[in-house]
Amino acid sequence: LAAATGAHLGRAAADVAWQDVGAPCRLDGPNGPLPARFDRAALAGATAVAGAYRTSATVGLGGPTIDTLAVDAGDYQAVVAGTPGDPGLPAELFQPATGAVPVILSTAATTGPSAIDPSAPLELIIDGLPVPARAVATREAFPSLPVGGRFVVLDRGQLQASRPDSPVATSSLYIRAGDEAAAALRAGAAQQAPGSVLVGRAE
Repeated sequence: LAAATGAHLGRAAADVAWQDVGAPCRLDGPNGPLPARFDRAALAGATAVAGAYRTSATVGLGGPTIDTLAVDAGDYQAVVAGTPGDPGLPAELFQPATGAVPVILSTAATTGPSAIDPSAPLELIIDGLPVPARAVATREAFPSLPVGGRFVVLDRGQLQASRPDSPVATSSLYIRAGDEAAAALRAGAAQQAPGSVLVGRAE
């Protein structure tokens, strides 16, 4: 019984770690975006890297504010493929950008006084710019975002295509690497982006 309980607790802790970090390792910029010239190829031990931009959006003019994660969907799939942290991204996030940007809405965002209707067209105001969007899935949670929170997830390339004259920054990198690589990754990141923070799932 003790062994079974210990195994269960171990799995639960691992699930929490995947949820919190979103990858084996995640690098967050120093109080904002990572430097534009950050060389992800120089991260020793990384076998796959996905960029992401985390910000907040307003739903329409004067609507509710919602946590927003724009992630490089194809690269993120390579980071989490075959792991317990793979969220199973909808196919629409991997397709060429045409028309309204497909998004994942949190279940919490579709309930309550400021509920968003997932069947209706959306307009997200991101960085002051309007982005037409449509919900293609709802989720209770998404890796690295607060469980039970109000959030929207979209592909960063599709977001960029919707605003070609306004570059989308990189505020985080999701990194696939062995558990032993965290120290080397942290040291390499510090050289390029002093003050950046690397968190590891196994730490």
